[in-house]
Amino acid sequence: MKHFFYTRLIRSIALLAFCCALFCQSIPVAAFSAPPPKKQLINDNTLTILRAKEETAFHYGVSAYIWGYSLVDTERLQRGRVLKASPGVPQTAINQFGHVRDLRDAEYKTIPTPNNDTLYSHAFLDLTAEPIVIGVPAIKDRYYVLPLLSAYQDVFAHIGTRETGTNAGAYVIVGPDWKGELPEKLTRIDSPTNLAVIWGRTVVYGKGDLKKARNIQDSYSLIPLSKYDKLERSPDPDWDSSKIRVAQTAFNSKGDVPDSLMFFDELGKAMRMTPIRNEERAFVDQFKNIGLTRERGFDFKSLDAPTIMGLSRAASAAELMIDGAAAYRGISVNGWFFNTSAGVFGNDFLFRAAVAKWYMGANVPEEAMYYVARTASDGKPFNGVAKYSLHFPAPPPAKAFWSLSMYNASDGSLVENSMNRYSIGDRTEGLAVKTDKSIEIQIQHKEPTQGETNWLPAPAGPFYLVLRLYMPESDVVSGKWTPPEVKAISK
Repeated sequence: MKHFFYTRLIRSIALLAFCCALFCQSIPVAAFSAPPPKKQLINDNTLTILRAKEETAFHYGVSAYIWGYSLVDTERLQRGRVLKASPGVPQTAINQFGHVRDLRDAEYKTIPTPNNDTLYSHAFLDLTAEPIVIGVPAIKDRYYVLPLLSAYQDVFAHIGTRETGTNAGAYVIVGPDWKGELPEKLTRIDSPTNLAVIWGRTVVYGKGDLKKARNIQDSYSLIPLSKYDKLERSPDPDWDSSKIRVAQTAFNSKGDVPDSLMFFDELGKAMRMTPIRNEERAFVDQFKNIGLTRERGFDFKSLDAPTIMGLSRAASAAELMIDGAAAYRGISVNGWFFNTSAGVFGNDFLFRAAVAKWYMGANVPEEAMYYVARTASDGKPFNGVAKYSLHFPAPPPAKAFWSLSMYNASDGSLVENSMNRYSIGDRTEGLAVKTDKSIEIQIQHKEPTQGETNWLPAPAGPFYLVLRLYMPESDVVSGKWTPPEVKAISK
């Protein structure tokens, strides 16, 4: 009986095991290993659309940032100089000159890569109401230039030694919308935008020459056409055609726009007052996808969350691209970078932005050539822990002057040093030139053992060099002549 009971029990267990096996085979393994699925709030298709919108905004945002950088930069510079003075930059009214009375030194950090060769004279012209007359005296003992830049920072004209000569003259700057008759004695210059910038330079031959250079600055005049009768007349102190312009831009009224998108808000305000070049209209029309149009400016309230996220990313990415273009854009020869399209950029918006950020007021190559070096013959970036040498077989071919300047890599400021020498060139007192006309320049942090005559002091850390040739010879402009390599001597 007992044996029969155990036999029945074993058979029952076996039958139960067999049924369980059949049941398990009909259920996928994942049913036992995976948790039950959760309800999805956003399906894959919706998520793809949101990501696409963000990336589309990023794309248009980068394009708009780079295209409009110079335009916003011009407006910021104007606002800064009209509303208040800053270190090394005098306050000035619209349509009046502001003169820098001393050569730039290490304390000046407002605009990167300033020269240490000339006194600057800047002015912001508002041509909306009427043309402005620029008067210059006869200047026969030195080089000077008053380049005229549009709101986009393209150079559209030069008044100065190379272009207009050394005699006195009167030039009337006319905006794109003005209609009327001009006196025959005035030379007409048409500006492509109603906001124009003068970024003038008057060369100085040492500290003892400062008074003469300042007197020349005082002889430059800006006179509204309606007030013009003779060049000696000063602007009417009560006449101010357009403090309205600063009010119209309303750059300081932030509203609901977050900090990460303030650039686009500024760009929208600037666009509303500035003509778009015909060849760029189709390109600019794309920016309506990010709420940016000339008719309405920047319509932030119309943007959805993905578009805002894409634009926020775009600003930082565009800044990196601009900095990269400033460092390495152009032709590279012997470690020097230069560009033959400076001043007249065409559709090279990235280079235009780079120049606006790092080399504001660059001239066209025929007026001045700029060469930038950041690495030596060993391929390593310049650093004051090493020593370098620059050998010119003959003086750089410049009709006006040449200079080699030193800058901190971090912010583009001139380098503080014990002898207050920020550049070296053909006007450097005591510059040693060998009998074969060659010039050897020592570039290092500590004073060289052979003395300071041809020494360009470097900082203790990273730096870069800029070689300037004003009124360069034709071989320079054509690219036949290029600077020699900067040789690394030791660590």
